[in-house]
Amino acid sequence: MPSSQFPPTRLRLIRLARGLTIDDMARAAGVNAQYLSAIERGMDSPSVLARIAAHLGEPDPARLLDRIADLEERVAAEAER
Repeated sequence: MPSSQFPPTRLRLIRLARGLTIDDMARAAGVNAQYLSAIERGMDSPSVLARIAAHLGEPDPARLLDRIADLEERVAAEAER
């Protein structure tokens, strides 16, 4: 999935699932927290996705998106229980 199609709310979900604050993630990605916040809210292009993916332990952004989708499915399944 090209980064232009990256759903920004998924980035927030995986960040929160990892227990990271926006400041932690921004520092690790080498961007400021305001920029990362704008990405998560869909207000800016997520061109930093590769750095964020690498910090989360997945150097391939496409695989990270797959992992996020899996996480979303598990969260939805748990919510239905």
